[in-house]
Amino acid sequence: MPQLRVRTVRVAELTPEIVQAWEEIEARALHFNAFLSPRFILPAIRHLTSDKNVLILLVESPSPFQLLGVGVFEINRPSIAWPLPYLTAYRPPFSYLNGFLIDSRNPREVITALYGHLSHPDFRYNYVDLHLHPECKITEETHSALAQTYPLQWQQTGTVRRAILRPESAGEDYLQTKLKSRYKDCMRLLRQLSKIAPVTWHYLTGEDVTHDTVERFLELEHKGWKGAEGSSLASSSSRTAFFREMVEGFRLHDRVFFTELRLDGRVIASTCNLISGKAGFGFKIGWDPEYTRYSPGILNAFQLILHAPTYCKNMEIIDSCSSPESFINSLWLEHRSLVTSAYTTSFLGNVSLQAHRRTRRAINILNKMGGLVSGK
Repeated sequence: MPQLRVRTVRVAELTPEIVQAWEEIEARALHFNAFLSPRFILPAIRHLTSDKNVLILLVESPSPFQLLGVGVFEINRPSIAWPLPYLTAYRPPFSYLNGFLIDSRNPREVITALYGHLSHPDFRYNYVDLHLHPECKITEETHSALAQTYPLQWQQTGTVRRAILRPESAGEDYLQTKLKSRYKDCMRLLRQLSKIAPVTWHYLTGEDVTHDTVERFLELEHKGWKGAEGSSLASSSSRTAFFREMVEGFRLHDRVFFTELRLDGRVIASTCNLISGKAGFGFKIGWDPEYTRYSPGILNAFQLILHAPTYCKNMEIIDSCSSPESFINSLWLEHRSLVTSAYTTSFLGNVSLQAHRRTRRAINILNKMGGLVSGK
């Protein structure tokens, strides 16, 4: 393979050819990530943030042109608190995974090119935060080997475990053996709900995802506590525009699916999920609070577990993208490890890393203290 190069571009410099190559590498990435898809990133920049401080790193084989790696970062300007510019993973609202898209065919070559670029004297950022990404033996081994020859350090700064569902292992046997009591509870709730009217469950993708599908979801997500506190997608025109454009981009390539629980044809719970490569990602959920006593959101998730072997058979995993407090953790019992990490290129970069660690620890302590005071 010819020597790879790394170049930085702004959003305005992206050509249709680069965007297409970006879409292609997403489909064959070492770790699938819908939140690093151009179908997610570009609508987010247009509607949720801006392109002012966004910097995109491209790892390329120049002749013939082939894109082998993509990273999307945000430039953090010098401040009184930290006098040097640094890069952090671009994290718009509603993004649940970061890192770097790396071609699965040439991961070591891509990481080596990154090391050469980030450690070059002309590279002006002493600290590059990748934030949250999958734990990976290949990348860890490559980082360890390259650290012997490059003045660049890769450091893991934290770990997170997140619930996942493997469609091939799901189904009725999974529910009856691993979730026996929850299975009985859900079946009881379904019977109670069926006494009101017929209950049906629907998996929608491709052409079945219509304008009405999207608008129904927006309405349901806004009905609950998210609408009350102003955090729903329908709470602002910019969030709504982002969601509509983002879903349409994924839909055109059969990369989004919705699940709906319907009562006599009326949708009372809905989920929106994204697909990248062979992985699914839970994005947002919504349900009608009028039927809270029947737990429609849980029943919708229950039905996905039941039908995943049929409808999601081309996905190796579905990442819940959930918080530790989410109800999904009691239904999806398997987890995967995610890590936070950063590159540092100098003594000052290491100082910055340590400062970020101390700040995160302080925030965690304050959050715990706040929870104790409020009785949570």
